[in-house]
Amino acid sequence: MKTTDQLSREHQAILRGLDLLKAAAASWRKYQAGAAEDCRALVEFFKTFADHCHHGKEEQVLFPKLMQAGITIHGRTLGVMLQEHEQGRDLIRGMEQALDATRPSEFAFYANRYARLLGEHIAKEDDILFKSAEGVLTGDEDEALLSRFDEIEREMGEDTHERFHHMLDTLASRYSPKPAKAS
Repeated sequence: MKTTDQLSREHQAILRGLDLLKAAAASWRKYQAGAAEDCRALVEFFKTFADHCHHGKEEQVLFPKLMQAGITIHGRTLGVMLQEHEQGRDLIRGMEQALDATRPSEFAFYANRYARLLGEHIAKEDDILFKSAEGVLTGDEDEALLSRFDEIEREMGEDTHERFHHMLDTLASRYSPKPAKAS
């Protein structure tokens, strides 16, 4: 497996989480039971899985290697990607503050902005950045990066990924549209 394959797989989980975040935020705005707790669980997912683990791999491991190789996106440095990570962190803080203050409309505002930001960010990484990375990373370099990725995951805890995937499955059963009944 390549570093870009692993990060793209994580993107799929993050995109799934973003869909669930928007649905849970909409449910909380309607004051549906349990929605605020689901929003809090999703914020924890984004802080831990998306930011600490996934963005950590990019910021600490992949991006420095690509910067050395002179990789850019649309003629701009990877600093743009790092800036978007920071914008995401700001939006997460906004969601946390709205949760703590029990302001569901404000939470939905931040959640929808976060979902849009991360969705666009992931598209840039998958469609542009990762293709460029595959063109410059040697097999040995890729193996070394994957080894460092493993270290980041070990620091998080052995079952962190599984726990979050289980949470996403549980929330998907709650927020996915129910099939229409046949008449």
